[in-house]
Amino acid sequence: MSIIKVFSTRFHAKFQPIQIYERSVRQFADCGLPTVTSEMNAALKEPISLAELRRAITQGEANKTSGHDGICVEFFRTAWDVLKLNLLQIMNRMSYIEGTTAVRQLQGLIGCLPKNAHPKNVDDY
Repeated sequence: MSIIKVFSTRFHAKFQPIQIYERSVRQFADCGLPTVTSEMNAALKEPISLAELRRAITQGEANKTSGHDGICVEFFRTAWDVLKLNLLQIMNRMSYIEGTTAVRQLQGLIGCLPKNAHPKNVDDY
């Protein structure tokens, strides 16, 4: 339990919410970024296409998982032909049909992997 407390304390301190200043946000918003046109906005509201989903899977970083289930992008690449239509339906149902995201989808899990062969403290993970 003491190991869990050490890691918990470290990550709690490291990932605390930060204070946002309205003035800073306004300055960032007014810094000359391109404006989203009505055509761009309409495209963003369209359901995800199979080509877009494939591109996202293809561009995903190897050995990374997007959620607590531990499923890496390699799984989706390998099983693409079997999964593609069901995955597309799930993504579009969440985003465009039901428009809801489950609370569990907003959570994450941090796995601590040792950086060296003989970790001795939290910074070694």
